[in-house]
Amino acid sequence: MVSPVSFDDLVAERGRVQAQQMFMVAEGLRAACRLRVARDELPPLARAASRLSLKMLVGFDAVAVKRVEGRAGFGEWGRRELLSPHRRGDCYVYLCRDHIHGQRLRRYDEAGDDAVVGELLGYPGCCIRAFEDLAGRATGFDPVILSYGDDRPIDWLMNVSLLCFGLTLLSHVPCTPDCSASKEIAGRYYDFLSALRPAAAAELRMMLSTRVLHTQALGIAAFTARERDTGLEVEEVWVVDPESVLGELLCCGSSVVRETDGVIVDGCFLAGSEVRLFEFS
Repeated sequence: MVSPVSFDDLVAERGRVQAQQMFMVAEGLRAACRLRVARDELPPLARAASRLSLKMLVGFDAVAVKRVEGRAGFGEWGRRELLSPHRRGDCYVYLCRDHIHGQRLRRYDEAGDDAVVGELLGYPGCCIRAFEDLAGRATGFDPVILSYGDDRPIDWLMNVSLLCFGLTLLSHVPCTPDCSASKEIAGRYYDFLSALRPAAAAELRMMLSTRVLHTQALGIAAFTARERDTGLEVEEVWVVDPESVLGELLCCGSSVVRETDGVIVDGCFLAGSEVRLFEFS
């Protein structure tokens, strides 16, 4: 694929996840994507979208983001607010090839119809229904913890734990780690990325094929480890927010032991209901 926009340049400007989504829409793998951006970033984003022949629609509302501790400043939950002339906050931007599709997406998103929004973004129906169910039961709780168990290895294509570090193929949380529709989508995205930028694709696969200690409030860490009789011995910590609890706790040589009701890291017990120890392979 020959593109008028450099993938590496767009990654440097927008981050890996947003760059991937924009290129996928431009190539027809997705009908649309929704990005959260600061309003000051709209002019350069509009220029990049134009060079990719994408239509860009800007949401009318401001988006107030709740920063989540231990996730590198990532804003995982946002709420809409009326846009004020005295406040230049974040907003949602909708990128698509079909302007009418983008208009529908913006209208349904601002009306709060998550089911139609998910459909217009190309998410599997099973995952849309699961998200609606989770939203009704546990507002503000980490959807990965609610949807993913850690009792057995999970295909690396389904690793959505590292979104806060810009490392993922999927932009939605699958209904289960075995969701065949989500896995098929992730596989197509990876094949596209491999053709577009082989080195970036190989690096992403390496980063997603890791152990991940995923917690609600103490941070998220991806690492490689040796299996010992007593548990895991950390070889290398690949990504973690250094200011999180896990960033302070986990290091090369750390002992990680799974218990029936939690995970022990170097003698520190992490409570079970809000902790997962994933093996992505």
